[in-house]
Amino acid sequence: MNIIWTHSARDELKFIYEYYRDIVSPKVARKIKDNIIKRIEILNNFPYAGQEEETLKVLKENHRYLVESNYKIIYKVTKNIVYITDVFDTRRDPQDIIEKHRI
Repeated sequence: MNIIWTHSARDELKFIYEYYRDIVSPKVARKIKDNIIKRIEILNNFPYAGQEEETLKVLKENHRYLVESNYKIIYKVTKNIVYITDVFDTRRDPQDIIEKHRI
């Protein structure tokens, strides 16, 4: 299974890293980033491991998610590719998920 990060998902991960780097420390930022990346490794063998993302059902693209700490790693599966579409902080308003995916 190929795993591809969308530009917006990559930007979110970068934002998370930079936020924690600037507010806490580079070490903490690196750990959070590494844990998020490590979490998606399960998708190589089990692409449907995550639960369906209820908020995005209206898009009918079968988005799923994994959880790592305070973050939802939102993805969708097509044939042999897993697209990571977002890394979403669960402390935000869930409606923000749908707004980001309706671009």
